[in-house]
Amino acid sequence: MADFAKAAADGLLTVPADAGWTFAPHPGGTALIHPEGRWDASPATLTWPAASGWYALFAETEKGWTVLQLGDGLVRGVRAGPTFVEAADMTGQPLRVYGADLPGSGVRCLRFVPVTAASVQAFRQATATPPGELRGVADWCDYVAPPPVHHSGGGRIARDQFELLVAGHGELGLRSIAWAIGRSWVEYHSELPETTRFPCAPLDGLEPRLRHLYEGRAAMINRWDALDEALTAGRKHEVAILPWLGMQRHYGTSYGGIFASKWFMSHPEWWRVSKNGEVSGSAVSYHFAEVRDERCRIFAEVARRGVDAVVVGCCRQVPMLLYHPAMVAEFQKVYGYDPRTVDAADPERYRRWIGWRADRFTEVLRQLRRDLAPLRAAGGRPVRIVVRIPSSGLFYNLAQGLDVETWLAEKLVDEFQVEPLEDCNGQADDHSLRPYLALARPHAVRVLGGVNGNTWWNPTAILQRALGLLAADVDGIEVYESNNFAACSDRRWLIPLMGNRDALRRWLDESNLAAVYPVWSRHAASGFDNHSFGGRWSVFGSGPNAL
Repeated sequence: MADFAKAAADGLLTVPADAGWTFAPHPGGTALIHPEGRWDASPATLTWPAASGWYALFAETEKGWTVLQLGDGLVRGVRAGPTFVEAADMTGQPLRVYGADLPGSGVRCLRFVPVTAASVQAFRQATATPPGELRGVADWCDYVAPPPVHHSGGGRIARDQFELLVAGHGELGLRSIAWAIGRSWVEYHSELPETTRFPCAPLDGLEPRLRHLYEGRAAMINRWDALDEALTAGRKHEVAILPWLGMQRHYGTSYGGIFASKWFMSHPEWWRVSKNGEVSGSAVSYHFAEVRDERCRIFAEVARRGVDAVVVGCCRQVPMLLYHPAMVAEFQKVYGYDPRTVDAADPERYRRWIGWRADRFTEVLRQLRRDLAPLRAAGGRPVRIVVRIPSSGLFYNLAQGLDVETWLAEKLVDEFQVEPLEDCNGQADDHSLRPYLALARPHAVRVLGGVNGNTWWNPTAILQRALGLLAADVDGIEVYESNNFAACSDRRWLIPLMGNRDALRRWLDESNLAAVYPVWSRHAASGFDNHSFGGRWSVFGSGPNAL
């Protein structure tokens, strides 16, 4: 169906007269578009009496975006195309077309391919339950951003998008989600007096483009309790929701202060200080008990909602501590030398310093373990502690405040998610997961390796990275910004392959993927954290980036 004006004339398409829909000619017919790009416009409805039985639905969009709902199913954002949307029994099922938040966007072509019920069941089984574990890391607010943000779902600001996000993960075999609950701000309805729900400052102070970008985020967070919505959808679709809190990154006055909590802005005495004395306006020092307490209270509050685990997010944004004068003075009093006068060229004294310093962040995990001990997950199990760290190698982890060896020795961590964040100017280790696996296995601690969904520059390189992680015998793969794959797109269905080593190897060996998407230098880092290659942290020197 590529001529929607004709479909309307033939009585197959019902277009609400007052909703603003219109038709736009294209070489193959006419597209159905919304000139204003209103996501809340009443939908146009396609009823096709001839559609009896099971079909696979493909869609091609106008201006790159549309939103579709088959029957009473999920309300799905669709990008570009032609792309697969879903397969279902279409007998008596209407297809609704909703607006996307981009003027002139809509649907150009729909294709209905007859399939069998058995083939659909086999497909769902293969994609939703791959043999290997897959976990999403959902910075879910990005999904409701308006197009043309590349990880948007069409900018629909509606409650049904919470279910779409959760169920959309489950369809791809992502049976658990590290679900964002905040960084400096929080993205759920907290009763803690020191938390600030997004936005932390009025959006009115932003220029119009930025204000429009974040209005949907603010609406989704404030109209509904996003964490409760996700937990409800998770129970329905059998997807575990693990509240994930960023431990650093407070943004300060950037973006008009909308990302900086009142707690952070009120306590500059706890802000992180670099080796050369510069004070960060967007990070804290975990030397202070008040800083540790603030994060632990948030984790305890969300854990009481009956979750299986919490995710301590240390990839946004290491380091956790640097050279706050109060901390330096305390160390100097005990050990007799100023740590600002040494670096890794003096390995014994430098390692003593970074180990002592990292113990301040380890106190977070000790306190969290104590706080969570009285709480039990819904299944009667303890609430697990999952820590998400960069794969910089154990020495650079320690220099950034993350003492992996002590965490394991003290049984503070149940699971690691290890993300390829390269922020040490190439000085860190080779991002191999083998050191983490070798340390964790004797402690029965699981290790998931990371693939970043924001650096999907080349699908061949992405799948090769996933196969390499599986060959290293990781316990599963985490996909950062997994919300990118909740919308229908041509790359979406590659995700389940990451959970099936044999199928993935066969696909890379037998398909022509590498011929269509050859890997060259520009693509080699596909799958690395999207904050990579900008950081210049070093264990040498005394400048602002000295660890």
